[in-house]
Amino acid sequence: MLIPLGMAWSRRDYLTGSLRTLAILPAFFFVSYWLMQLGIYLWRYNLPIAHLSTFTESLIYLKVFHDAFNRPKQQKIIRGLTVAFIVFALLDSFYLEGFQQINSYTNLAESILITGLILAYFEEVIFSQHHARLLHLPLFNASIGILLYLAGTITVFLFTNQFIATNDELHTRLVYLLSSVLVFILALLLTRTFYLVRPSVATSQH
Repeated sequence: MLIPLGMAWSRRDYLTGSLRTLAILPAFFFVSYWLMQLGIYLWRYNLPIAHLSTFTESLIYLKVFHDAFNRPKQQKIIRGLTVAFIVFALLDSFYLEGFQQINSYTNLAESILITGLILAYFEEVIFSQHHARLLHLPLFNASIGILLYLAGTITVFLFTNQFIATNDELHTRLVYLLSSVLVFILALLLTRTFYLVRPSVATSQH
């Protein structure tokens, strides 16, 4: 994630609205990865960090798409969904699944919620007369990457708890390898996203 982070930094003067929030994502992934490794090294236990990572990642996505929609009604709906998600995520971590396993219910809720917002964003830009060249829109590229990443990770995390419960180290490692591949694909598309940012483009990506 250092390459998209560097690209975002180089375009920092042109980042506005949702793109400014999106620039946090590569830094978040980088810090989250090393915190997970630190948890394993110090305590051989990093599930609370994994819970916090999923929670924070979801809030970043929600803020990105909150800023991407211009109509107050759309933003109000997203704020309501954010409150509902926060309540559910806390309930999942402290009651439903606890900190002895991956918060897979929260991952599922995140995937459903963010996928819905991405599809709504796609619908808006596809039918807009102002955006004929979709693949040149920074946020459109980022949305593709996020969609692919979430589609893959929800499958990964739904199986992870079973592997942890059965102490299946081989399949757990394979799951995290697949997760790394998905992060790599997301990093490529985020790099392209920030590469495409120009002063005239950035102002249209709220």
